[in-house]
Amino acid sequence: MTSPAFAPPNLAHCPLQLDRRPLPSTSRCHRTSRWFAATSRPTTSKALVEEFWSLSNTGFFSSTSHLFSPSAVYVDTLYPSPFKGLPKISKHLVNMESAIPPGLVFVLDDLAPAENSVGARWHVETKSGKQLPLSRGASMYRVEPAGDGLGGMWITEVWDFVETPFKVAGLILPLLRAVGFVLRATRSERK
Repeated sequence: MTSPAFAPPNLAHCPLQLDRRPLPSTSRCHRTSRWFAATSRPTTSKALVEEFWSLSNTGFFSSTSHLFSPSAVYVDTLYPSPFKGLPKISKHLVNMESAIPPGLVFVLDDLAPAENSVGARWHVETKSGKQLPLSRGASMYRVEPAGDGLGGMWITEVWDFVETPFKVAGLILPLLRAVGFVLRATRSERK
């Protein structure tokens, strides 16, 4: 029995989405793909993150919304504050659809799954396989058993760390040494 939030829609005018192929967000049937995908959510942390990446690479990032819990938090370090809750995360995913040019592919380089979390290392490349400069990143996913009665796992938290365009490693260590020196000097003056 399905939850009322995921009751089967009237599909008379829509192609069946049993193959989980997402429809464009402009389609009248876009919401139907959410229902079909939500009926078979992955059951392991690794499979869940792989599904997230597979759906993301269709270009329809919003097709991943059903993989998030209603109270999930998405921290994208390119933005000043996190996206909290499914409505804000869904809006961010829709915005990504118009921001990421077609022809780019997100490639998972490594996955480090655990029971309730997954680490991922990734990069972006063209469909021809050429890696884009400054396109590497790492993501951390927290997952838990879904609490909506449909089973499987869902994402409760994401942290995306994108490669910085500023390579300042040569400046960081001397800066840390200077801060450490000031802190030590301040402490010794108080004693």
